[in-house]
Amino acid sequence: MKKFASVLLVLCLLMSLAPNVLALEKQSPMKSYSEEQYDKQDILPLEKYVSVKNGLFALDYEKAKSDGIEKGLLDGQKAYFEYLNDEITAGKLEAKKDLSIVEKTESESPEMAPLACKGKNYGPKHYWWGYHVKMNSCATDNFVHDMNTAGSTAAGIAVFTAYFGFVPGAIPGAASVFFGLMANRADANNKGKGVKADITWALAFSFSPQ
Repeated sequence: MKKFASVLLVLCLLMSLAPNVLALEKQSPMKSYSEEQYDKQDILPLEKYVSVKNGLFALDYEKAKSDGIEKGLLDGQKAYFEYLNDEITAGKLEAKKDLSIVEKTESESPEMAPLACKGKNYGPKHYWWGYHVKMNSCATDNFVHDMNTAGSTAAGIAVFTAYFGFVPGAIPGAASVFFGLMANRADANNKGKGVKADITWALAFSFSPQ
């Protein structure tokens, strides 16, 4: 009976991911802004060039460029703001003058988590540099399993999108290595109450225990 239930769960997961995988395979390849890989510490100094004008995020591209900021970094930030501004225009987000973002739609899981699941499910919560998410112990276990068993780049991206949302740029390096590393970091930081994760638009990520 347990074996049948496991097979059924796997089939349900594959059926839920299939539309996303097909859609992603039909899309043009994700844009790679630069051969450089940017971490959060590379992105945060851009804050002085960021503002909110008429409710939308703006980047002083020319000023930043004249100050010596790399073009790839600026192009990536600009593209992420295009995504955020689309979400703002659609009424899903609201940008504040202090660069904080108000989520206009429910981000915390409305489903009652089983008592065996410890920690909170929340996210993604958007920031100008990327987003933050919390996964309880069960969601973390599921994420680790799903990432480790993704059979293709498209399937891995579909899993990533299901948990974190927007995929802003090209996967850094080999996709299978990237997804495997994410799974390993999440698993290592799950101390029984799930994990917290910060993920930038450049797909630099960090996990910590809840």
